[in-house]
Amino acid sequence: ENAEVGWPTRINSIYEYVIDETEDPLYAMDQLESEIEKAFDIDIHYYAKIDFHGFVDIVDAMDGITVDVEQAIFDDAYPAPDGSNYLYEPFYLEAGTQELDGETALKYVRSRHNTSDFDRARRQQEVISAIKDKAMSIGMLTSPSQIKDLYYAISANFETDMEIDE
Repeated sequence: ENAEVGWPTRINSIYEYVIDETEDPLYAMDQLESEIEKAFDIDIHYYAKIDFHGFVDIVDAMDGITVDVEQAIFDDAYPAPDGSNYLYEPFYLEAGTQELDGETALKYVRSRHNTSDFDRARRQQEVISAIKDKAMSIGMLTSPSQIKDLYYAISANFETDMEIDE
């Protein structure tokens, strides 16, 4: 724990820790921003937050995304869903071009066993790019129902302190 404030030493745990203590998401985000600014000597001007459920909802609202899986992934220690009788469930994804629904895309970006952190970061960037490409595609832009579904998925699951023009 951080000796000064009693927080966990992992920076990605600070937000949840403050939420558990205060039940105030704005204060929790402020504390997380402050700790990141101190740790990395940077200024944070804005934040954007989306949870796992929101990620799944957004990909599903787009009717999935296409990614090119460089090498097959087998993660025998992927966390099992909440409420499961098991701690882990195996996750396998073949190499090659794949169409991913929201749940599979989440597993693809979160999988951490049998690959490196660099691989995981690359997959996360690849999926963000695939979401952007799909959102800007002519098929998406000409589908009012998909635009509506995407709008609802984003508005229900996305928090930021940016203004619309930013």
